[in-house]
Amino acid sequence: MIRSHIVPQLLLKRFASEPSEHGQLRELDRADLRSAHPTTVRKACREAGYYRIEAEDLEEWAREGHDPEIAEDALGRVEAEAGALVDGLIAGRLPRTDADRLHLALFVAVQMTRGWQFHEEMNQFSTLQMRQELQDRRDEARAWLRHRGQPARPKDVEASLDRVSSSDGPRRVMNKAARVQVSLRHALYTLTPMLLERHLRILRFDKPSLVVSDAPVGTWAPGQDRAVGVGNAALVFLPLSRQVALAYGAKTSAVDAVVGPRRAAQINFLTADGAVRWVYEHPDDRIVETLDIPADRPKWVTEFVAELEQLGGSRRELWQHVRR
Repeated sequence: MIRSHIVPQLLLKRFASEPSEHGQLRELDRADLRSAHPTTVRKACREAGYYRIEAEDLEEWAREGHDPEIAEDALGRVEAEAGALVDGLIAGRLPRTDADRLHLALFVAVQMTRGWQFHEEMNQFSTLQMRQELQDRRDEARAWLRHRGQPARPKDVEASLDRVSSSDGPRRVMNKAARVQVSLRHALYTLTPMLLERHLRILRFDKPSLVVSDAPVGTWAPGQDRAVGVGNAALVFLPLSRQVALAYGAKTSAVDAVVGPRRAAQINFLTADGAVRWVYEHPDDRIVETLDIPADRPKWVTEFVAELEQLGGSRRELWQHVRR
């Protein structure tokens, strides 16, 4: 079974002691960023069969002739198209053709959806949505209690719904086939067009200043903390090397600029904070230890926004799902 890299080696190599699969990296545990150990590009950030889709996970009509590694092959082609473009960006060459801009945007979009972060957040969001919908299904809850031979008085129904909507309630978890297909579709049809509408920039640093992680793309907007997506981001970052980052901006600015430590700190915070398992830096660097990263990872929560008065004197509460 193929061992898939959650982050492509073409990025990891640029943070390593040498630009090969044997290059050394300093690997830090997201659960305890004081815990570090050496690893190699070949071993870093990978998982056996992560993109593999077995034929039995598909509808019967789609099974004949199915290649279980079709998603892995597709990601390999995306990386192959992007490799020369990343080299060009580091050398100061922006993509010139529409095809090149499309390939680069798709490469960045795929980095946002291919890994553990997207899988975890989709499970969180769909669980919140499910619990919200269950709150309005008292008839189904009553029927379910009766089917189990349990009391189904109004207070029993409410208690059952409270349990369902609690943090210990049921969770939705996408299976692998759904996760792989949803992630690629979201990258191609949602995120790539959004990135293509933005202004491409190259950000340079006069000394090694950047790290990378298993969630390498960050979205930033002033004053928004973690509640930032591509739609409301002022900048979308992808570190390309220790001294170069790619950015998609909402506003026109210098397309190739040397920037300072404040911007590096923003990029590194987003890169490390969003990681699910691992943050990586060059063996000679000690950048992560300078960052003030919250112990708890960002997650999707439901929070109260406002109470609205309706016609006739009735009132409604407005809630939202938000990443905090």
